[in-house]
Amino acid sequence: MKPAKFEKKRQQAGVRVMAAFAAKEYVLLERLAGEYLTQFPDDAFGVKAMASSLLAQSRFVEAEPWLQRAVTLAPDDDEAINNLAVFLVRMGRLDEATPLFERACKLEPSNEWRLGNLARCYRLQGRVDEAEAKYRQALALSPGDLALKSGLGELYYRVGRLNESIPLLEQAARQRPMDAELLAAALVLSKRYQEAVQVSRSALAAMSDEVALLAQLLHAAQHLCDWILVAEVATRLHVICERERQLQIPPFLSLTIPGFGRKRHKRIAESFGASRFKDSVSMHVQPADAASKPRLRLGYMSADFHEHATAYLLAGVLEQHDRNRVEVFTYSYGVHDTSPMRHRLAGASDVFRDMYTCSYRESAEAIAADRIDILIDLKGWTQNERLAISSMRPAPVIVNWLGYPGSLGLPVLADYIIGDKWVTPIEHADGYSEKIAQLPHSYQPNDNTRIVRKGASRVEHGLPEGAVVYCSFNQCYKITEPVFKVWCEVLRQVPNGVLWLLRPADEAARKLIEALAGEGIEPERLIWAGDMDLDDHLARLTLADVALDTSPVGSHTTASDALRAGVPLVTCPGEIFASRVAASLLAALDMESLIVSSWEAYIALAVKMGVDANYRQQVRSCLAGNLLTAPLFDTPRFTRNLERLYVSIWQNHLAGKHEHLLSVDD
Repeated sequence: MKPAKFEKKRQQAGVRVMAAFAAKEYVLLERLAGEYLTQFPDDAFGVKAMASSLLAQSRFVEAEPWLQRAVTLAPDDDEAINNLAVFLVRMGRLDEATPLFERACKLEPSNEWRLGNLARCYRLQGRVDEAEAKYRQALALSPGDLALKSGLGELYYRVGRLNESIPLLEQAARQRPMDAELLAAALVLSKRYQEAVQVSRSALAAMSDEVALLAQLLHAAQHLCDWILVAEVATRLHVICERERQLQIPPFLSLTIPGFGRKRHKRIAESFGASRFKDSVSMHVQPADAASKPRLRLGYMSADFHEHATAYLLAGVLEQHDRNRVEVFTYSYGVHDTSPMRHRLAGASDVFRDMYTCSYRESAEAIAADRIDILIDLKGWTQNERLAISSMRPAPVIVNWLGYPGSLGLPVLADYIIGDKWVTPIEHADGYSEKIAQLPHSYQPNDNTRIVRKGASRVEHGLPEGAVVYCSFNQCYKITEPVFKVWCEVLRQVPNGVLWLLRPADEAARKLIEALAGEGIEPERLIWAGDMDLDDHLARLTLADVALDTSPVGSHTTASDALRAGVPLVTCPGEIFASRVAASLLAALDMESLIVSSWEAYIALAVKMGVDANYRQQVRSCLAGNLLTAPLFDTPRFTRNLERLYVSIWQNHLAGKHEHLLSVDD
């Protein structure tokens, strides 16, 4: 065959292939690509076409050899290289994709799409500085590209740079409704709740059943105490969750949805996690020989090693760890600060590593190099998490503890969840992908060195001298309509009772006052408390008479703060971990009489505490005595129990066992 005829025949066959591709007729494309390759077996065009047809049909295993072959045949074809890299990202093989994207960018340094793909790959690896630089480089070439703005906005959101994230996401979301969910989340974190509602509603006009967006709308409405909207959206979410199996609802938001039970929370976490870590590659870390290691190596990992509730709870435990039994490594991937708490945590650690600028892979490799035995994730599915590190399995055993009140959903992310007989009773094991490991009292650590100052006066906080002060210092997204109605019923039966709440956004404050009036309660009986530092807050807490728990997300650190200040807490635990924390704390203070099994009993107990001054004083005196003797605030005792639990977990691992560990008396 003469070269001219050969080339003409190849061009004609190529036109047919391109026509099938343009028409999205992928079965036909596969056949035509096969015919093309029969005639021109080493032609990169035909190989790329075959790969495209298989990818479009979701036949990924079959597609990969063709993608690899295209790069082999055309090593300088930036399109072939980029296609293979995009495929590898889709498969979760980021480390393989990165050098290919870098190679494609060198071949086409002025191609914003290639730069954008490399930036996204860096972002997915947690390589923040490199991702930012590539996004900026791509946007310099194409300033109006919304996909690039969305990617950079998401990068900033993931590391908490909300002021930089929101303008970019706002631009993208005007034409890309899929960006509205992240924008709404950023607006909620910035306390711009009304804007979050507007953004979500606008986007839902185009994506009516987008569950992640619905969840963000519900959360914004919760912060505004817009209970009509909360009920409307919650109903829609229930219907969708009954109908669909795979649910991309952020797991933390699912905890706040009324009526969602532990099994559904586990399913949501599993679905959400699977989409993030479906092909994470294990690092195959080998545990050290137990006989050669006199001490367990514990690795505590979090973004919250600064002035944060988690740090206040944990600090005493780190200081009290028995260095004859354990070595303490702390891995901080949060923003570095110079706070006293960060210095305290660093001083309480044998090794303190700042991993804020490290990629996920670099962080995992550092943990593996430290030969950590048990890695304790203190974030779970909360803001600024880096569960991608856990997904790489840098330690033989991984534990979910303290930061997230629920299951992570995937066994690869954690082997055990540390709880107790209240928050994680064994009969609730069907709600966890992890095995349950119970501490003998409460799962929550506390610092026995924190002192509650006295001397605050009711006058300076706007509280009536002769009133019975009921308080709840939870964020208002935890205040549901049924709970508020219960509180109103308590106020009805306690004429001199007042309700002392943390002041929310103006719109939420107005809604709560309206709800109070709707229940026939005078607005002046609702008193607001402003933000203040923890020591001052604990001092003012001593002015309250009774603390009231919320549901389905209850009081956690706010509960232990109230109890530490000597304020009795009334709780009605629900089904999920997040609703059972207050009960755990009360049980660890030998104050089970304040745990009730129904909302009717909750009202009765709260009313009795209000109208019977002698009873109230008796309860407060009992609490005051128990603060000195009960386990909750006994940090050395808690730490010894925690170490015993770690040893049991490690012994299970060495024996090849993975089973629940139920609490035993200390």
